[in-house]
This record gives sequence, C-alpha cells and structure tokens, in this order.
Amino acid sequence: MAVEKLEITKKEDLGMAILINEEKKLFTLNTKNTTYQMKVIDYGYLAHLYYGKKMDGDMSYVITHYDRGFSGNPYEAQEHREFSLDNIPLEYSSLRQRRFQDSGIQHKGHRGNTWM
Repeated sequence: MAVEKLEITKKEDLGMAILINEEKKLFTLNTKNTTYQMKVIDYGYLAHLYYGKKMDGDMSYVITHYDRGFSGNPYEAQEHREFSLDNIPLEYSSLRQRRFQDSGIQHKGHRGNTWM
C-alpha cells in the first residue's frame, strides 16, 4: 500500500498537530491534552494503537503476533498464522475481513435480506 508523503501540519491556534511518519506508516494526532495514534500494518490494514492522555513515542508494540490456532486470517496472509485480524484492534471493521467480529455497518435490502 502506498502512503502519500505528507508534511507535518500544526494548528497552533487549536493546539493540535498531525504527525506522519512515512517510514513507519504511523499517524499521530495530538491535541492539547490527548494523543490518537494509528498505523498501517501488514497487508495494508489500519490498526488503532492508542487514544488517551497526551504522550510521545511509537505505540506499535501493542500489536503482537503469535500463532492463534483456529483464528481466521486474511487471504493475503496465506500461511502466516501469526497474523490474525481477530486480535488486532482495527480502526474499522467490515465484511470479508475474515474475522469473528461484527462489521461496522449492516444493510437491509428492500426484500428484507440483511448483510454486513
């Protein structure tokens, strides 16, 4: 997945900064009192790393990889059993991600059929 090169943007008047580390594929949003951090991980998925009291640093260590046995993984991962979307805090859950969690959206068709 290509990550566009973006410059660091600071909104001094709002006490807010958006920091992008292109090499680590890390996105950090800082306000006066809080930090929100996300990262593009293996196979292009966007993972949630941190939201809370303002801090500095890379919270990537919260994403752990180990063999999870019967936990599903995306097709792209093939035999990489250590990569499972069931245990990675994704920013948004959707259909066909091969995970055992609900989708973030559900649609009901005009015939009453429902899918996520």
